[in-house]
Amino acid sequence: MKKNILPAVLLFMCASLWGQSFDKASKGGAAAQFLKIPISPRTSAMGEASAADMKDASAIDINPACLMNLRKDSFYFSHSQYLADSSLNYLAYAQNMGEEVGAWGLSFKYLGWGKMDNTDDTGGKIKSLSPYDLSIGVTFATYISGFNADEEDRFVFGGTGKVVRSQILNSASAISADLGFLTPYMLDRKFRMSLSASNIMGTMKMDKESFPLPLIIRLGGAAFITDDFKMTSDIIAPNDSFMYFALGCESRIRIAQKTELFIRAGANTKNLFDISGLKNLTGGLGFRYYEYHFDYSFSPYGELGNIHRIAISMNY
Repeated sequence: MKKNILPAVLLFMCASLWGQSFDKASKGGAAAQFLKIPISPRTSAMGEASAADMKDASAIDINPACLMNLRKDSFYFSHSQYLADSSLNYLAYAQNMGEEVGAWGLSFKYLGWGKMDNTDDTGGKIKSLSPYDLSIGVTFATYISGFNADEEDRFVFGGTGKVVRSQILNSASAISADLGFLTPYMLDRKFRMSLSASNIMGTMKMDKESFPLPLIIRLGGAAFITDDFKMTSDIIAPNDSFMYFALGCESRIRIAQKTELFIRAGANTKNLFDISGLKNLTGGLGFRYYEYHFDYSFSPYGELGNIHRIAISMNY
C-alpha cells in the first residue's frame, strides 16, 4: 500500500501548482506572509538551504519528511528578533517511533507585531492593537519504498496539516497542508535530494477579499563532502515572487566526546533587487553538548536592519 503513495502525492503536488505565477507580478497577492519566514537559526545561517538535511523538530517548518532523520525524540524552541518590533517564536516536539511506524510531530509558530495604535480619520487614538499571526500543525512522516533495503536507501514522505490564523482588527483563519519527500542517499551515500511544497491550499478572507496562502516549492540537495563538512543548496519558489537560489555550508569541529562546535555560512538571491545595503550573506554558530543543542544566526537585511535568531533543542 505504501509503495503507491509516491505517484499519487506527486500528482497532487503538480495539481496544486497549476495556475500559479511564481513571479514578481504576484507580490502582495498572498496572505499570512509569516509562513515564509524561516524559524531555524541553522537554516538561516546556511542561506535558507537545508531542506535535504535536517535532523530535529524544526524540519516540520521546511520539509516534514526529514522527521525520519530523528534518532528518537526532539524538543525544539527558537526565537527570532525580527524587523521593527516584531518577533517570531516557534515551539515543536517530534518523535521517531521506528521504521515500521514512522515519525510524528506537533508545532506552534507565532509572529507578534508589537503594539500598534488604531486611529480615527483625524488621527486620534481609538485603542491599542497587538496584531499577530500563528499556525498550529500536526505532522507525520514514513518510508514509502525499499522496505527490504537499508533505511538510507529508501524514499521518505512527510505531510503536515495545519491551522493558520491572523489577527489585526478582525481575524481570519485557514486550513492548509505541507508535503515533503526525501530521496535515498546517492553517490556512495554522499548526496541526497528533497522536494517539498508548503501551504498547498487554503485562503484567508481579509475584510471583503480572499487571498491564498503563500505556496512555497523547494528543491533541495545536500552533499556530504567529509564526515565533518557538508554543503547544501535549495531552489526556492514562492508563488508571490521570483524563485531564488540558496547555498550553504556547515563545518563541524569535534571538541570532546559528544561536544561539538558548528560553523555555518550561506548566501541566497532572495530580495536581490528589492533591498539596498548588505544582504543575502548569512552566518551562524551551533554548539552541541550531549543531547543539548544551541544555535545562533545573523542575517543582515540591508536598510531594514539585522535579524538575530537563537534556538535551544534537545535531541535524544
